[in-house]
Amino acid sequence: MEKNNYLPFCRYYKGEEENPYKNGDKNLFWFYEEKWITLSINKDDMLGDMLDEYISAGLSEFNMMDDTPITLKALLFNRYCHWCGGYGLIEDAKAFKKFYLNSYKKEG
Repeated sequence: MEKNNYLPFCRYYKGEEENPYKNGDKNLFWFYEEKWITLSINKDDMLGDMLDEYISAGLSEFNMMDDTPITLKALLFNRYCHWCGGYGLIEDAKAFKKFYLNSYKKEG
């Protein structure tokens, strides 16, 4: 698949060469969406590992019907755990849900 097939699922990354956001959450969200597209196009195993982690955390049905692909949510969860987690998968999953809804989905 081409990059353009993934862009409609991104809230921040629109295909720009450079990140238009200089700092803050939008800056990171743009970077992670761009990385998600790259991993998806390349069918990188890392994305599968992130998806396994996401499912293991009990998040496979979290906001299933929104417009964010599960693999993008898995990447966001992985990065959330890296930067803000460390309290165990279940606790991190609870906190991620709030973060996803209150930061990622609200920022756009």
